[in-house]
Amino acid sequence: MRIIFSGGGTLGPVMPLIATYQELKKKHLVWEFLWVGTKKGPEKSIAAKCGLPFEFITSAKLRRYWSWQNLSAPFLFLAGFIQSWQLIKKFRPDLLISAGGFVSVPLHWAAWFLKKTTIIHQQDIEIGLANKLMARTADFITTSFEHQKKNFPSDKTIWIGNPVRAGLLHGAKEAA
Repeated sequence: MRIIFSGGGTLGPVMPLIATYQELKKKHLVWEFLWVGTKKGPEKSIAAKCGLPFEFITSAKLRRYWSWQNLSAPFLFLAGFIQSWQLIKKFRPDLLISAGGFVSVPLHWAAWFLKKTTIIHQQDIEIGLANKLMARTADFITTSFEHQKKNFPSDKTIWIGNPVRAGLLHGAKEAA
């Protein structure tokens, strides 16, 4: 089994996925994992501390307000989509999992075109734009809060809570 985790820019989408990775890695020693994130985000160092291979793709933050940066966003998004397509073809994942973050959108859309299974996790109280954009093509959607289920298609949404790293539950310091 090969799994790509994606998300970044902030630690919000990163930490629940790190918890998921740690649990899967513990139970499935031969599975292969890859993290796809932003070039300059904190997710790169977190992935490295966990021994998780890392790749970055070009990404465009989708601003819902006027900014000159909005003019380059479509081109950056297209570049990220093409890089995602190539990365998926190279790594050949069985599953892609994201907890949001703008870097995940081109990756998950490329996965949809390539007929790869995708899961998104909605961990915040407010649904982020990235998860709104990925929800239509996601195969499964998990939520941290039960009331969020009503915001997504009921046939593919499940409330699971928020994954937490084992060290946090036991009070131990971890690398991540």
